[in-house]
Amino acid sequence: MEHKLKHAKEELNKIVNTKVFSRGNNLIYELDKGARQLRLIKDNIYALESGIKEKVKLYYEKDLSDVRMQLDQLKMNFERFRNNMEASLKEQVHENICAIETRMKVSLQKEDPNRKFESKEAELRDKYDQLLRPGQGSNQDKANVAMLYEMERLKESEQAAREELIKIQ
Repeated sequence: MEHKLKHAKEELNKIVNTKVFSRGNNLIYELDKGARQLRLIKDNIYALESGIKEKVKLYYEKDLSDVRMQLDQLKMNFERFRNNMEASLKEQVHENICAIETRMKVSLQKEDPNRKFESKEAELRDKYDQLLRPGQGSNQDKANVAMLYEMERLKESEQAAREELIKIQ
């Protein structure tokens, strides 16, 4: 009986050792499997991070490109607007100068129909000199002074417009 007990004890130890060994191997396998999955997840996270960075960079570059195109379009529109304004102002100033010169010429022709001038500047200088002489206070002269005043004002406004255009450029 002692032999049977000893043999049963050995058999029981073998069964327990086999079960412990099997359980240990199973735990080692599960641990290795978990470590491999963890490594795979870390690799995927790194790849995902790189992919997200690349996509964000692409979206940023696209947005930046769109904004640059809009800025270029606005610059072109502003340049066209500035050129149109400059042309319009030049045209208005020229028209005003022509109108004043015409009025001055008509005024001078009424005063002295036989008088001929070499240029418009000489004509205007002569009229201005006549108005500055004391003792001439007729209504026509007052009207001429008003026209000269208007012409001076237009010259000042033209100069201010030119300065503003220079500042814009």
